[in-house]
Amino acid sequence: MNKNALRKLLLTQAVIVLGWMVVGSPPAQAQFQYGPPTNPIPEPTPKPRPDLDPRFDILLRGKTWSPLPVDPFQTPLERMAAVDTEFKQRFGLTGLEPENNLSLAEIQNVLKQAEERGRGRTALIYWWLRDGNLTVAMVLPKGVAEQTTFLSTVSMNAREVQQTISQFINAIQDPRQRATTHYRVPGQKLYQWLIAPLEPILDKHQVQTLLLVPDEHFRGLPYRALWTGNEHLVERYRLSQIPSINLVNLDLTSKGIYGQTVVMGSEDFGGRQPQLPAARIEVNQIAEITRGQKHLNQDFTASNFLTAWQRHAGFAFHVATHAEFLPTRSYIEFYDQPLELSALQRQLRANPSELVVLSACRTAIGDVNAELGFAGLAVRLGAKRVVASLWRVEDEPTLALMNDFYRRLRANGENLPHSEALRQAQIAMLRGDLRVQDGQLVAANYTVPLATTHRSSNPNFTHPYYWAAFNMIGNPW
Repeated sequence: MNKNALRKLLLTQAVIVLGWMVVGSPPAQAQFQYGPPTNPIPEPTPKPRPDLDPRFDILLRGKTWSPLPVDPFQTPLERMAAVDTEFKQRFGLTGLEPENNLSLAEIQNVLKQAEERGRGRTALIYWWLRDGNLTVAMVLPKGVAEQTTFLSTVSMNAREVQQTISQFINAIQDPRQRATTHYRVPGQKLYQWLIAPLEPILDKHQVQTLLLVPDEHFRGLPYRALWTGNEHLVERYRLSQIPSINLVNLDLTSKGIYGQTVVMGSEDFGGRQPQLPAARIEVNQIAEITRGQKHLNQDFTASNFLTAWQRHAGFAFHVATHAEFLPTRSYIEFYDQPLELSALQRQLRANPSELVVLSACRTAIGDVNAELGFAGLAVRLGAKRVVASLWRVEDEPTLALMNDFYRRLRANGENLPHSEALRQAQIAMLRGDLRVQDGQLVAANYTVPLATTHRSSNPNFTHPYYWAAFNMIGNPW
């Protein structure tokens, strides 16, 4: 039999046997356990999940399913490796990024080590949309189960995906819809495509953290607001996004933030950008919480920032300012001038910062190149993790979220994963436990006076517009 005939035969067989690479019956659906309580936020009560898109029946119902054929000479693991290499080449633009070159076994070992250090169980998840097919792949830690790698490919129209993403983001950002839950319809559809097929396995193995590696179609998605039918995704999992597993600082040690934070920001930018009236309170509060160094208004210059970065290797940096990540120009705004991202990249690469927070930045949602700029920020700065926003949020809800985020990190020392601190703060907002009332920021166990001239248009921050914009990129632990 010649090679073409053999290839044709194998393609035919692939139609029948490929799909989710699960030996035997699909895993039974198990009750989700979030793990040991580390905070006062209650565990979500498991509820029946909605029906899935019928294209994913194979996982939950065990029906016969024939996915589209793929290259029979390429194993699922080879496909995942090829995709990660593609992402790495796309994002690794400077030659300065960490070069991990991890094998699958080494990746699984890192996930296992994170769990052993009390960081919870993590699943590495890939999504890519190519040639009318959506592929979802997942890697679990070493030793969790006999099978720890899974892959599925289903037919999916790229235009339908983009339209659904646009509907989801528009329903969240549109001021006229902030008193509604219209975003849940497209949000649930996206959940069914991207997460629901994995839920039986995630539940069975009690996964707590999702480390997401999306392609360009999904990089600007506010994952935390995806709707499961009963709750938002952030109420179920910790979440962090990465450009490639081999372009991330996977150091599992944590230095904490107390006394090791540089806090910077400005209320005014000389007319170049809109004012940030709550920036003064934000900077003062976070500096007090972290016992950090403070650079406010006139002290928030590009020169002072670069000097602080060079002097304080491994510190956390909080920057309350504007930033743009666009195809034509990417920069961060300082009191005295904007500084191009390329200039920052050249001078900041020597500092593997514990955390970088850009609390007032935004990106151009829906522009693939801008999404690349945003998603690539973590590797360009060399930081372990970056927290920034997908769109510009009013400064009072930003102050509320950031204040609560740092208080949780401070209260739990080095024991609380950064992704969990962000998750808890976002849950507090969406449940109405973090709000503005009588001129104060009110939380469960503290209040903060808001002596600003500007007041948020809505003191109720439960809608995803106020909290779902904030995304974590990089190391979730």
